[in-house]
Amino acid sequence: MNQVVEGIYLETKQTQVGTGHTASRVTFKNHYALCLNGEEAVLYLLDDDLGLTGLREKVPLGRVAGRLEYQPQLQEAFSALLPKLGPRPQAAPRPASGAVQTRTPAAPPQERVQAQPPQTRPAAQPPQTRQTAQPPQTRPTAQPPAKPAGQQETPWWELTQKGASNLLKKD
Repeated sequence: MNQVVEGIYLETKQTQVGTGHTASRVTFKNHYALCLNGEEAVLYLLDDDLGLTGLREKVPLGRVAGRLEYQPQLQEAFSALLPKLGPRPQAAPRPASGAVQTRTPAAPPQERVQAQPPQTRPAAQPPQTRQTAQPPQTRPTAQPPAKPAGQQETPWWELTQKGASNLLKKD
């Protein structure tokens, strides 16, 4: 088996894009920063400028040799990425055969982040109050104008019976 070392690796994939007469072969190239973690490798996907994208994948070491190609010319870029990858796990020594393995407490992280007190928000404003609604005001009802004493109102049906011949214009 090939020896896997930490550094930047290149993955090349060829695939077909499109259908019918528009189909074409496309080659995808992805760079990964590889860190060893015991019997598995942690792969950090890099962007075009070899910066971290935030995507991470853990794979067995056996899959790394067949899938990725080591890029020794990018070792300086990998050295610049190491502080951004965060604290790295320490590989535990393997016990000798027949020895009983005991559990040891985890080693303290290399970098400690000083705890910050929680931020406080300004106090909320008291709820706004509305003025109480006034009862609806009553308007004085207007009285229809009084009719002269000698004039009576004729209902509409009587008007049509008496003068229906005069309603339409005849030529």
